[in-house]
Amino acid sequence: VTGVQTCALPILSMSLYSVSKHPANGEKDDSNANLCKKAVFTLPEGKTEAITLPDLAGSALEEAMESVGKDVQSQAETIISKTFPAKVLALTKFLENIKNTRLPASQNVVAGNLEANSKKRKLNAASEPSDAIPCCRPVVEMVDLLKVELTELIEYCGTVKLWIQLNIPKIEDGNNFGVSVQEEIVNELSRAEDSAFGILEGMTKYFVTRARLVSKSLKYPQIDDFSRSIVELDEKEFLNMQLCLNDLRKNYFIIFDILTKNMEKLKKPRSQNHSSMY
Repeated sequence: VTGVQTCALPILSMSLYSVSKHPANGEKDDSNANLCKKAVFTLPEGKTEAITLPDLAGSALEEAMESVGKDVQSQAETIISKTFPAKVLALTKFLENIKNTRLPASQNVVAGNLEANSKKRKLNAASEPSDAIPCCRPVVEMVDLLKVELTELIEYCGTVKLWIQLNIPKIEDGNNFGVSVQEEIVNELSRAEDSAFGILEGMTKYFVTRARLVSKSLKYPQIDDFSRSIVELDEKEFLNMQLCLNDLRKNYFIIFDILTKNMEKLKKPRSQNHSSMY
């Protein structure tokens, strides 16, 4: 083994090895030519699986890369033509159903539960809490829904960005208006991704803030402001999740609109006969 690179992922890890191949009798020993790649995947259960990567060069490598590029193109075109409009329609229908919805009173009134549980949470040195203060269930359901939608948006934008970037022709003087259109759309997709990442980060802040307020309410049950602040925080976050879903629908709509209007420039950025990478 001449080298190793390890990439740890949430569900598995992969180690890429360069393994020397011994030449047969009479063959010339070329150290660079006699190297193959072996990927070792470590699964969550601790099991490992080794896969020898194909040793490609020349036309075979170009064909393999072209095949990958065609797969990316097929996925991107499906996302643009089918997935994006479907998301717009689905989110529009969902937002209409929850329009003017507010947090139910039975879910945001926690003062009584906090006061009742405060005495039970007088802990001894080695005791454990007897009762748990639950999260606000409607907010958690909205967070779970939005988390899935944001993750899908990031994945879709990444695929479309890759397809557009693979269609960018080599750098030349003049006739670059189509290339500027491609770059602007890539920037728009990046802005949508950044917006999604920002919302995901804000979800964590909500739960941390609520946990601090709950702990304060348990410690000082005689101060009603802490209990009231939890109610206000839940209502604000519930409304914020609705607004985030509305922004998500807008992002899908804007991206779909700008992509469909400029599809010709995305596929053929230059008017003259000029082939892209794939």
